[in-house]
Amino acid sequence: MDMLLEDADFVIGELGLEKPMVVGHSWGATVALELVGTRPGLASALVFIDGPVQSAANMFSWEDAQRLMQPPLPRFTTFAEAIAESQRDFGRAWDDDLESFVKARVVDNGGAYVLTLTAAVRLQLLRGLYDSQPEMLWPRIDVPAVALLARDGPASISSWKEHGAALLGELAPNIEILWFDTPHDIPIFAPAEVAAVIERVSSAAAASSGS
Repeated sequence: MDMLLEDADFVIGELGLEKPMVVGHSWGATVALELVGTRPGLASALVFIDGPVQSAANMFSWEDAQRLMQPPLPRFTTFAEAIAESQRDFGRAWDDDLESFVKARVVDNGGAYVLTLTAAVRLQLLRGLYDSQPEMLWPRIDVPAVALLARDGPASISSWKEHGAALLGELAPNIEILWFDTPHDIPIFAPAEVAAVIERVSSAAAASSGS
């Protein structure tokens, strides 16, 4: 996590971005929250999309988290197989423009297609998510911010999200919470709606800064 935050901070400086809005989804939402919460004055706004609103340790032991979040990584005989799995995963949200997404996430490995994400790296990401303490960061957010949360998913996860949203409302009542009736990949299932939220928060950030 520290390396990622340093990289993001460096890129913002190198590109000459002055108080950019930071947007992240899933694990990227955790990175976005860490970046904005630990570097006051860096960002103008935050859009947090279906990451862990509260500490995972509030719901799972580390052993349970590993069992839940580390299913076997897929191995596809053909690229068409990889496409077919994504079509099943995304259901009604699937369209041919997502083929480039599938292509970007697999690599040829000895005549088969495997994810660019390896088990070792996934374990590192999972540990970073598990160790993250959102409860400590939300009260530090002093810029326009919104949390987008997905309702569709396993009952245990949905219940955990609802508890987290209630906790967020207590810790940082200035953070807007929006629920979406979609699975976890909100930007794929509701791209126009997510874009509209980002545009609205960006406008609010510009207005609050007088820029």
